[in-house]
Amino acid sequence: MDWGIFSRSSPRIVQVGSPSTELVIQDLVDTLRSNTLPAGEALLENLDDDKILDDDGKIPIQPGLQTGIVATLQNAKLRFEPRAGPAFVLCTITEGDLVTFLEDNGSQTGADSNTVLIDAAADYLTFGIETKAADKDPFIVENITDGSQATVVTVDSGTQITTDGLVGGSDNLFQAGDVIEVSGFATSPIVGSAFTTVSYAASVAASIVGAGSPAAIAAATWDALTADHTVPGSFGEKIGLKLLSFGKWLAVRGGSGK
Repeated sequence: MDWGIFSRSSPRIVQVGSPSTELVIQDLVDTLRSNTLPAGEALLENLDDDKILDDDGKIPIQPGLQTGIVATLQNAKLRFEPRAGPAFVLCTITEGDLVTFLEDNGSQTGADSNTVLIDAAADYLTFGIETKAADKDPFIVENITDGSQATVVTVDSGTQITTDGLVGGSDNLFQAGDVIEVSGFATSPIVGSAFTTVSYAASVAASIVGAGSPAAIAAATWDALTADHTVPGSFGEKIGLKLLSFGKWLAVRGGSGK
């Protein structure tokens, strides 16, 4: 399996090369432990880089049984290398769990505020800082300078975050020059959710938008997903095999008289 590590992007990217469609967590752990250097970069140039992975697990809980691996990417996300086709490729992560922890460090460059963080040098949207949601733990903002902290409520732009208000510090204010840390677990450790060419995505969108009725929209969506049903590894091929197996099962049941 080919790997690529893009350590100068923000967040960093760990890439599984094409045509691979499966990532085994143990392989990820072994690879990142043994090779975290971008190609062509000298070892000494990377000594100051932060670690990219924490892992835990394989804890015995009874004879012959142990917990799975939990791999935590640090300021990094996983990406399966984009490819031209087929239109839909099912990629899987197996034999463990994968999460991403993001931590952005900067400083307040805006006016004094209890709730609004402004960092002109930040890019919160690209980095992946997330607006508060009901179904996950929120990102936390810590003012290192005065010891206060708050919860991220909204990410207003690449350089501005609104919080629920700093508490627990000496003055509970974002003030110019204060050292700030924003951190939390990302909703998804993966960059992207499918591999589609721009032209294919545009044609699918056009067919769905122009479908009109709910039934026609459903049909257009199904046709888009199953169009490449003969391509090995595609969604259409996999669902076709499942339906074929189910059809054979029905035939056996019918022939047995049950």
